Amino acid sequence: MEWVLFYEGNYAKVGFKKVAIPNSDYELIVEWMLLNKVIFNPLYDSASGFYPLDVWTKGEAMISRINYYLTDEDRFLVLGTRGYHPFKHDFDKLRVRIYVNGNLIQFSHQTNHEYFFQLNRNDQVIDDILIISSTFVPKSLGINEDTRKLGIDVSYIAVK
Repeated sequence: MEWVLFYEGNYAKVGFKKVAIPNSDYELIVEWMLLNKVIFNPLYDSASGFYPLDVWTKGEAMISRINYYLTDEDRFLVLGTRGYHPFKHDFDKLRVRIYVNGNLIQFSHQTNHEYFFQLNRNDQVIDDILIISSTFVPKSLGINEDTRKLGIDVSYIAVK
């Protein structure tokens, strides 16, 4: 069984079972993050280019001081989303680009709401990640009344 972590109000929901613990209890979340090699979660880690306390980027987001040492098994950087973006099934329209340590890494494939990017085998450590994507305004697309210019929704970044 694959663990899935997302949030409902002030509670974490893991897999198909609701876990009645406040988000301030990090034990379960940390365990899931370690198991899945999650190196970034926008609700717990700091980064620039995200709307405050939100998963949405502003079209360009920088995550710094990661200091993750790659292993021989690490092949992909995985951008996990919640699937909220209206262009989620059209990668050309979504235009997601990821730079690791200043170098563009190539998109490999998409599985559901996860986007896999091929890691550079010359890198030994991930220090910085820059995420760039197209933007949209929900109100102008008739989605809701939100007038913010939104980039990609980031649930987590992991290494697989």
